[in-house]
Amino acid sequence: DRQAEQLDRALDFAREHPGWALRTRLKHLADLVTPLSFTTRHAALGLYDRWRDRTDVSVRHVSGPRDLDRCTETLDALRQPTDALKYDLVGYEDRMDTLYATSSLAVSRAGAVTVAELTAVGMVPFPAATGDHQTHNARVVEEAGGAVLLADSDCDVSRVEPIVNGILGSPERIATMATATLTLARPDAAADLADLVEAK
Repeated sequence: DRQAEQLDRALDFAREHPGWALRTRLKHLADLVTPLSFTTRHAALGLYDRWRDRTDVSVRHVSGPRDLDRCTETLDALRQPTDALKYDLVGYEDRMDTLYATSSLAVSRAGAVTVAELTAVGMVPFPAATGDHQTHNARVVEEAGGAVLLADSDCDVSRVEPIVNGILGSPERIATMATATLTLARPDAAADLADLVEAK
């Protein structure tokens, strides 16, 4: 069945890319419809202050065009000449395919499109649910073992950092969670929907 095929695909990928599960690149992704919430942005920038000496992770922070100037101002105030952390701040991501392919973890909101794309590529989402309309999306992935859910109101750096470090510090956990997200993927959803419409 489809779930078994997806698990086989994930295992084949892991065998063909032995270094994949050992990546320790952290990416912060904006929801594809609306930018990261204020609290999630604040947590991302708070990680910069705590991680400035780290060379084992990198951060791609997509703020959304509306909030780029404010985030840039905050980040510029935090940066110091001796910082080692690779932290890229952009307002919009033009190459989501490349970003997904080079990332191990997404800290994002739990919009339907975002969750669908993350599960399709087998990426580990760490969703912050903004209101009940996104909690269900995140909960489905969490119950499958592929995500950690944190309410938007709880998304401060003191709570985000230990969760993120716990995931990134365990290649086995990353691989297990990524495989779990693939079980929820529906890569043929568009074709299935078209078939349904044409059958009417």
